[in-house]
Amino acid sequence: MIYLVSAHKYPSFYSSKAELVDIVLDYDTTKCLFSLDGNGDVICHEIKTSSAVCDGLWMVKNIDNAIEKLNEHGVYPFKTKEDAKNFAKRHGLIGFRYLPVKRII
Repeated sequence: MIYLVSAHKYPSFYSSKAELVDIVLDYDTTKCLFSLDGNGDVICHEIKTSSAVCDGLWMVKNIDNAIEKLNEHGVYPFKTKEDAKNFAKRHGLIGFRYLPVKRII
């Protein structure tokens, strides 16, 4: 999934009408990505940031809640970056960036 967003530290989102929508989301400044090492021990890879995205990770507290809130405001993701690019071109959007989002199941 790809959202079109403003280039701000905490972005605004483009709606299905190609309008920027300010939506207040709950962001974390620290996240821990857990994995197992070769011995089967759990390791935390801590990520710290002061922006909405760090190393491709969307820093919202709860992705599902954030997506639901975006949907309530007419903001929906594109299936592909190419779809988002075509939408932006068709509507003459400038100064945007892509926000890739993966849902963890």
